[in-house]
Amino acid sequence: TLAGKPASIRVNLSLLSSIPLATHPQLVYVIIPLEKPDSQGMIQEPEVQTIRTIEADIVRLMTGDLGGKYAFRYTGKGRRALYFYLPLGEVSLGELLATCMEANDMNKFSYGVLADPSWRFFQASLQEDWIREKYPEHLLKPLQETEVFPQEIFL
Repeated sequence: TLAGKPASIRVNLSLLSSIPLATHPQLVYVIIPLEKPDSQGMIQEPEVQTIRTIEADIVRLMTGDLGGKYAFRYTGKGRRALYFYLPLGEVSLGELLATCMEANDMNKFSYGVLADPSWRFFQASLQEDWIREKYPEHLLKPLQETEVFPQEIFL
């Protein structure tokens, strides 16, 4: 739970070794409303596979084509929200996202781009009680250059 409400959150802890990335100063969020959330605002079948496919397509676009970093995702309150850090650049993000959504027969979404060069939004997510309760303190501290951290670790 988050603030007393059911939630599912995944944070990419592998980013801790390199934040903030001066090359990726833009926080991009994509919010996908759930078609038929359960009574507590969480995803349910048969929508799970559709949302997973849309998420995979958006992740591929953001991390592949646009060179971004997938920071975390949140599911709750009747929506799935994806958060990325992207390099500066001129792209038609709305058009690219619309193409991903249309390919999956989904036309409702919203997105935004915020300047966050110090990655404050990502770092604030690591201060939440839910993550501190679940993971030991040493996993949440920025790593030394000599330490090796597995890639793409999510919780």
